[in-house]
Amino acid sequence: MKRFLLLLAILVPIVSQAASATDKLTKSRIKACISDFSSCEGVEVVHLGRFATGAIKGAASVAALGDSDVREALGLMKEIKSISIFDYGSCSEADKEAIAARLDGILTHGEVLMEAKDGDDKVKIIGVIDDKSGVIHDYVLYAPNDCALICIFGNKQNEKLVHIVDND
Repeated sequence: MKRFLLLLAILVPIVSQAASATDKLTKSRIKACISDFSSCEGVEVVHLGRFATGAIKGAASVAALGDSDVREALGLMKEIKSISIFDYGSCSEADKEAIAARLDGILTHGEVLMEAKDGDDKVKIIGVIDDKSGVIHDYVLYAPNDCALICIFGNKQNEKLVHIVDND
């Protein structure tokens, strides 16, 4: 399931839809939540900064030399600055409830761009779209049943995403 979430995190810009948020989902609020709960027993946190994401994008571009569709998708990843992965599935039930309540409170300030359900499993893609500039800011994938949060920090032009979706 975690591989699926990571793959979904990379492909999210391709399927994002235009929306507007009344209050902003901010990087600092998400990072503060992750920082506050990172010391709990059973929490796993992975931060990929600019250097690591740049290395991943470079390796992926070399691997996709002959495929124009993959190259176009990699172009969408160009503006991703960092990725954070927060897994709290091995925590105590009390910690899980506290973390879920805090995340739910933070994520209500974003716009649900997409929601996928598979039986009882649910994954939400939440972000902020600036209607004036058409830019998608910092979005997250949240799977409450799997106790996982993937944060993708960066900006994406909405019209580029619409162009990719229309061509498929």
